[in-house]
Amino acid sequence: MSLKQILEALDILAAHPELQEYIKSFDDPQDFIKSETEPLRKILEKRLGDILDPHGMYPCYAWVLLLSTVQAVLKGAITREYISDQIAEEKRKRDESDWEKHYLEVNGHRQ
Repeated sequence: MSLKQILEALDILAAHPELQEYIKSFDDPQDFIKSETEPLRKILEKRLGDILDPHGMYPCYAWVLLLSTVQAVLKGAITREYISDQIAEEKRKRDESDWEKHYLEVNGHRQ
């Protein structure tokens, strides 16, 4: 699961306050798995399941991680801005690493 998937889930949930409240109501991350038969869980899975895998073939831990992180944002423990900053930092590191690889390829690896 990526940080971009969390932002995508939050964007989808913006139009569904009932699902936001449902996610916020859980006290234990395991509840995200135990609630499989609840009607709101089925709606939630229909709305967010494709984010993880359009074929529904994602592991339970990915579902728990996605919903736990979304819950943290909904409860104010972390912010969308923090997630966006982390995405930007990861991109900066990738770009820097790509530049270093390119430099070594062009100039040869010297020690």
